[in-house]
Amino acid sequence: RTQDLVELDARLDLREKTLELRLDLHEEPQGLLHSALSMNGTQGITLQAAGNGPMKDWSLDFKALISDVAQLSGNATLDLDAALDIDLRALITPGPAWSLFTGLPQESLTLSTLMTWQDPVLNIARIDLQSALGNLDGNATWNVEAQTLESAANAHGVDVSWLMPDDIQAGPVNASADLRMDPQGVRAQGKILLRDLDFSGYPVPAAMAHLSLDVPAGTKGWQLKTELDAQTPTLPEGLHAWTAAATMGGEEAAFYVKDLLLESDRLGLAGNGTLDSLVNVNARLDLREMPTGLSTKPLSAIFDAKLSGNLDVAASSLNASLEAKAVQIDGLPQELEMLLGPNSLLLAKFSLSPRLLDLHEAQLLARTKAEASGQYDLEKNIFKARLGAAFPEFSRSALRIARGTTLRALASGSPESFGLDLSAASSRISAGKQSLSSVTATAAVLGLPADPAVTLMAKAMAEQEPVNLDMHIAPDKSLIRIKECTLRLPDTTLNLSGALNPDTLLFSGDAGFQSADLSALGRILGAGLEGELSLQARLDAFEGKQTAVLEGEAKSLSAFGTRIGGASLSGTLADPRLPGVTDVKLELNSADLAGMQADTINARIRSSEAGYGFDIQLAHTSSQTDLSARGVLSSDLTGLAVEHLRGSLLRQELRLESPFDMTVSPKATSWREADLRFGPSRLRSRGNVSAENTDITADLTDFDPALLQPLFPGLPSANINAQLDVEGSPSNPDARLRLEVARIRLESSSLESLPDLDAKADVRLRQNMLEAQASLASKEAIEINARLSSPMRIDLFAPEIPAMAPLSGQLTGYTRLMLLPHLLRLDDQTLEGDCALDFRISGTWADPALQGTAQVRDARYENYRSGTIIQDLDMDAKADGSVLTANLSATDGAAGKAEATGQVDLLTLKHVVDVLFSDFQLLRQDLVQSTAKGGLRLQGNLEKTQLRGTVTLDPTRVRLPAKTPADLAHIE
Repeated sequence: RTQDLVELDARLDLREKTLELRLDLHEEPQGLLHSALSMNGTQGITLQAAGNGPMKDWSLDFKALISDVAQLSGNATLDLDAALDIDLRALITPGPAWSLFTGLPQESLTLSTLMTWQDPVLNIARIDLQSALGNLDGNATWNVEAQTLESAANAHGVDVSWLMPDDIQAGPVNASADLRMDPQGVRAQGKILLRDLDFSGYPVPAAMAHLSLDVPAGTKGWQLKTELDAQTPTLPEGLHAWTAAATMGGEEAAFYVKDLLLESDRLGLAGNGTLDSLVNVNARLDLREMPTGLSTKPLSAIFDAKLSGNLDVAASSLNASLEAKAVQIDGLPQELEMLLGPNSLLLAKFSLSPRLLDLHEAQLLARTKAEASGQYDLEKNIFKARLGAAFPEFSRSALRIARGTTLRALASGSPESFGLDLSAASSRISAGKQSLSSVTATAAVLGLPADPAVTLMAKAMAEQEPVNLDMHIAPDKSLIRIKECTLRLPDTTLNLSGALNPDTLLFSGDAGFQSADLSALGRILGAGLEGELSLQARLDAFEGKQTAVLEGEAKSLSAFGTRIGGASLSGTLADPRLPGVTDVKLELNSADLAGMQADTINARIRSSEAGYGFDIQLAHTSSQTDLSARGVLSSDLTGLAVEHLRGSLLRQELRLESPFDMTVSPKATSWREADLRFGPSRLRSRGNVSAENTDITADLTDFDPALLQPLFPGLPSANINAQLDVEGSPSNPDARLRLEVARIRLESSSLESLPDLDAKADVRLRQNMLEAQASLASKEAIEINARLSSPMRIDLFAPEIPAMAPLSGQLTGYTRLMLLPHLLRLDDQTLEGDCALDFRISGTWADPALQGTAQVRDARYENYRSGTIIQDLDMDAKADGSVLTANLSATDGAAGKAEATGQVDLLTLKHVVDVLFSDFQLLRQDLVQSTAKGGLRLQGNLEKTQLRGTVTLDPTRVRLPAKTPADLAHIE
């Protein structure tokens, strides 16, 4: 081409042995040289060279422009006389296309080399390559006649970061290598040292690799041996140091790996295999006490895997089977252990080609049985897959899923957008005391993974009541749009619709609960619910906080021991951080709250800067109760202040003399002194409890339990005064409770009057020792004294009585037996006499023991309904441990006698009593008199007692009234 140019001028003086040379070459783009070098630049190729001087020391200068790739400049000194010696120095400057053409960074290179040709040997004594990326040096010797090549190379501080992906960083690399090639083949050895590596945030300060390559001559085979050592200090303990070794090789298309070994203290991997027309790979993974964070016990396991099949290299296709087995597993989390169990086995058959990945069949053989199959079209980028699984019994905390629960899944589409159909069935799912049976569910999910739309339908039985759930969720930009969510059970429906922001968890939409009869819901919850209930809520987000507008009504409502004739709820409930928004009104009519009755209860809650203010009004005409209360609950629920409490309760005045103000924080709980009056009684208390100190006082004066008889009819009348003082460290408090109860008046029958009782108690916990004293007394009726002590370490933040703490105490005194029939509510019977007690208390709180005696002398019992009279009653009882043994004897006031022996376990109340009658007159009524002889045994416990034996009633006299009905014809 006319635009290309080559000019050469040379002069050789053979006598003087000198040479002068000048060369100019220029080729425009798309020329011959460009085609040979596969270049297509814009600057062309230019070479300029000039040399002169004697042949023995000939000097050459050159510079070149190699298209857009690089610029080259340098000089050389040559010995052209007897042999060829070359000393070359050059500078290579990258051009715009340097990186595209060479794959190297845009860094200048300096090249220097010294070589000699002495037929038949070429000796490169030195070659140096220097740049900002690092330095390379080496040497080589090539014997043309002997066909041998020996070379060595070294790399110093080479930057290879430009070769690494973004998530891998690497420091400078040092390496060395030796190579020999001769008629026997090629042998090479090398060593590489890498420093300051970082794999996605996991640093590797140093890694050393040794490589050895052997390529025998005359064959198509090769073999490479590698060894690697590395440190990873940021990985868990046991994974800080690694060693690896492997031998790889091949011949023609065949490839093999043998003696593959990767080892750390807690993980090992070993394997070998071949890869040619027949694929056969075996591997073993060994985990040794590996912490997982999923269980308190480290994981130890051995897994074996085997891959076998046929490889068609020409067609680039593979047909193979995979078998993976858990030879040993220990330390799995409990949930995975329940699902997998020991000796789990995974089997799979698959094929792979450039067009299709086909999983023909996959099986999981474990406690969970699963099957899967699928296809992935690599050209069209679409797939379809199927999964079926049957699970064993599964439990976690209170959740329990019955054995045989199944799951079916079918997915199809592309990785960018696919659909998923799910179906599940279970005979029973339970959580705590609640359970569902005959559970079935189906779900269709479209638009995965970016914009999923879900349609869910589920059915179940709960306490023999049908339960149905229908839900439709659709994507709505960054929101989750709940188009429909309906839960149905007999006479009850719960609806929800709207949008949920997954980032803030704020919901905007409507919720409704409608029930014409709460009985079915009550049976499901085990709560005994009854009545009608309607509740509507409009939920919204206001200033980044959740709000709800409520409107509800209830009729004939019964729940948790509470009965309400009618109720209404209205208002707005908001996040506590929105002052002035919350305003909720609640009205209750004909309410019975655990025995406390009210004609009306009106409550109102309003938010403010201080928190939630509340006003409560309660009225009940028949009990003359009319109460009002007002206070504030802090928005963070750490403070409660009752500013006003006043009115009448059970015909008694109830008045809060000073406000009650309590504050709770992670460091302390405190309340200012509060003063509450109820009728004649008064309760005052203040306190402060922190991690370091406790100061609590409480006083109750002139309290009469009979004031509460409208709620608890069995309470006696008395005058109670009590004082509680607690101080010191919560872990070692000094606490004292003093109690005085005067004029205890028990409700008596008309048979005889009962004396007033007085009781005192003094309980002290100090220096980890509990000491208690108590007494019960009345004029001439009873005098019982008790004392108890036990070492006891109690923390007020976690109070617990130590079960094995020893007990030491005493119970002594006497009592008149006349009190016993009243305490047992035997109003038609009387018992006279005295009982003397003398017992010692020992053992522990878990296993208390009693030693001592109780005696009764010359007692008398009379039953006014049957006419039975027992006189001259004597009893001797002896306690030993938890067993009380008693012997009794008595008469009927005449010739008849009765004797009894028995035992009772004071802890379990199991008892056995044998009674023997001898001519004992049991019945003394006007119409019937009967005398008994024989024996009976009473045996049982507090729940039931069995009576067995034989008693003869002889004689029995029955006097028939004069007006006996005529149809009473026969008496046997």
